[in-house]
Amino acid sequence: RRDSRRRWLHFTAAAALAACALLIGWTLRPAPPVAASVYASSLGQVRNFTLADGSHAILSSDSRIEVRLQPHARDITLVRGEAIFEVAKDPGRPFTVAAAGYRAIAVGTRYGVRRDAANLRVVVTEGTVRLESTAPGPSAHPALLLPAGSVALVRGGGVLVRSLALAQARD
Repeated sequence: RRDSRRRWLHFTAAAALAACALLIGWTLRPAPPVAASVYASSLGQVRNFTLADGSHAILSSDSRIEVRLQPHARDITLVRGEAIFEVAKDPGRPFTVAAAGYRAIAVGTRYGVRRDAANLRVVVTEGTVRLESTAPGPSAHPALLLPAGSVALVRGGGVLVRSLALAQARD
């Protein structure tokens, strides 16, 4: 009887160790590489794209975006120009557009981001967008919530936000 109890304890300990090893192996496995998709429009061209997550992007003339879709995030970099996004709703994966030292973050909405040499403009036509500075330390601006009808203009280190009627914001 004592031997069977000892065997049972050894079996239980071995099973617990195997379970721990599997759990550690599962959590430490390398994340799959995230491929970037690049979308662009030429000078004088406006292009519409459907992204792999179901979101839509309209690129105005001479624009370029890089898209990285991950299990917990959707990251877009506006390299140049202007893009209007109609974001597919996915609360578990925020939709982030990075440009000129700022991030415009939405879960499900419609907004445009324009980047030129010295300025950044974010126009929200549906839903809410959070605008954050990516600058480290004291030079970072506090995050702003931009409801539909908001226009944020980043110029010379400052941010100006104004409200428009939705019809004006859509134009």
